[in-house]
Amino acid sequence: MSAEASLAAPRVPQLPVELYDLILSFVQDKSDLCRLCLASRVLQQRATPFLYSIVHISDHPQAWCATVNSNPHIAGMVHTVAIVYSRSWILGDFQRICGALNRVVNLRDLAVSDPLGRAGLTADDYLTLLRQSTFRLRRFQVYVHHFGGYVERELALSILESQPQLCELSFMISIITDPHLPLLTIPSHLAPRLISLELNDDISLKAFASPRPLLRLRQRMVRHGDCIDHLYTLSTSLQSYALHRDWDGYDRTAIPAETVVRRIASQLPDLLFLSIVDDALASYGVYDPQDLYNFLLTFSPFRKLHTLVLDVANRRSPQRRTETDCLQVAKLLMQICPSLRRVAMAVWGPSSCYVRTPNGVVEDLTAAKYLLHPEYWRFVPLT
Repeated sequence: MSAEASLAAPRVPQLPVELYDLILSFVQDKSDLCRLCLASRVLQQRATPFLYSIVHISDHPQAWCATVNSNPHIAGMVHTVAIVYSRSWILGDFQRICGALNRVVNLRDLAVSDPLGRAGLTADDYLTLLRQSTFRLRRFQVYVHHFGGYVERELALSILESQPQLCELSFMISIITDPHLPLLTIPSHLAPRLISLELNDDISLKAFASPRPLLRLRQRMVRHGDCIDHLYTLSTSLQSYALHRDWDGYDRTAIPAETVVRRIASQLPDLLFLSIVDDALASYGVYDPQDLYNFLLTFSPFRKLHTLVLDVANRRSPQRRTETDCLQVAKLLMQICPSLRRVAMAVWGPSSCYVRTPNGVVEDLTAAKYLLHPEYWRFVPLT
């Protein structure tokens, strides 16, 4: 071999483009994707769409907006955008982002978060973003603290009217409703493909009661206790339900955890997946052995439940249950609810996950702790 050949730059293997894409799909770090783009023309061509496909916009969004506005081919590669308000924003940044997003014609997943309400954005800002958009979203998430008294029906209906292909909607907002207006009803021709819905207790489930293939629902209860009384309106299609009860909005007069489970079971007995995160003060008593047994009995009406995620507050309890205790609780749950196959608990002690093997033995499965991830309800298989 000649000296020139031995010093020549190594060639990138000639592989099918599908194989390149499969390999690149496992590269999560943006800096690694940047290096791959510099390695060769072939890798640059295949890695660039992965580099720009998912975008997180927070600090100093001007650079990203300029890139998208001046490079239409890059704008066409973006399909997921997450916008989180930052204190570094200057006047007009949100409008710049809106203008840039209008060039992202292939956008399918959009999330906007302003949890403390510091951006000063109004509902009109979001409506402008969606009404002028060229994209057709499959998933839209909005987490906003306050919409300045904007009536919920106008915002919800406008979002659904502008995005007819919407399949997943997360509408976690705190808004002021007008008691003089009739109850919000969302016609079935709006979001007819909706399969996943996330709400807080500002919006009644009755609004979505018309026929839709709704499979997954997550509710966050902050103030009111009646949102779980309308689950029956979705009972024909709902297969996955997640409830998060926030103790900050509750006192000791809140309905206890066992009552919550009874209400869910009476309306949704055919659920396949159930997640209950209960931080309400009323749940602090669920550690006495008899109280615990009575609480577990409330799961008996579920006929098809195969996965249960349970996180019940017990921060004041002096008792900390061992892993052996948690295993006994899991076994008891699976006796009470024979259809159960997986149980994940962050209750009374260390987080634990258990699975029923084909021969009926209940075993600790540490690798299944992903079940406790707060977003798992979106992805749990429902077959």
